[in-house]
Amino acid sequence: MRYGRTVRFYVPTHSLINYTQWRIVSPQALLVHMPACDGFIAQIWTGTSRTRNVYQGVRAERTFETAFLEYGVMQELVRGTGRDMWFYTIRSKITRTIRGRTTK
Repeated sequence: MRYGRTVRFYVPTHSLINYTQWRIVSPQALLVHMPACDGFIAQIWTGTSRTRNVYQGVRAERTFETAFLEYGVMQELVRGTGRDMWFYTIRSKITRTIRGRTTK
């Protein structure tokens, strides 16, 4: 601490649902246990939520349903860890969830 300030480290990431759909490997499980990581910035927007997926054998774009699941997965990532989750939206509004409570 050269200047006597605390610097927090947050990892911006998409959800594991999105990474699975796009066939991307993510180290989220390792980041949860990294002491230097103070939390995450959930990057959920229409570009990720509009990815077509299969439900009951039908491939379709389900923006609301996919976004709902993505937000849920990201909130569960920090549940019980004491870390913060910041939700980033397309209009640059940031909402933070702290241990299950949501604040703006």
